[in-house]
Amino acid sequence: MLYAPQKLDRLIREPQNTISNLAYCSAGLAILLAARKRLSRSLGFSSIFLGLGSGFYHASLLPEWRLVDILRVYVVLFSLVSFGLAAVLCSVVSEVKGLAIAAGIWLLSFVAGIYRNEGFGRPLWWLLG
Repeated sequence: MLYAPQKLDRLIREPQNTISNLAYCSAGLAILLAARKRLSRSLGFSSIFLGLGSGFYHASLLPEWRLVDILRVYVVLFSLVSFGLAAVLCSVVSEVKGLAIAAGIWLLSFVAGIYRNEGFGRPLWWLLG
């Protein structure tokens, strides 16, 4: 059994997990307000989307929202990895390169998240046909 039956009778099925996602939204908003580079803004947006997607998933426990939750986790994870790599390499990324890196992070995150999500049974190919 994946979920306890008493959870499925509630309007908000996992209230503690749903409310805790406000922290991701708050952190994302703070990053957006302070960000000057596209890569930083991408992290801000991804944090907000993680908070919303994960919040909707934990409120509903629907498999469709689970995929959104997983995709957003990957976006935030890969965004943080890219910041770490940029710091280690000590390279200054221009705005154009920052946009390309941000777009690549989102694409890679979605591919990894869709492939990883066992709920759909089929990897990425179900999107194509």
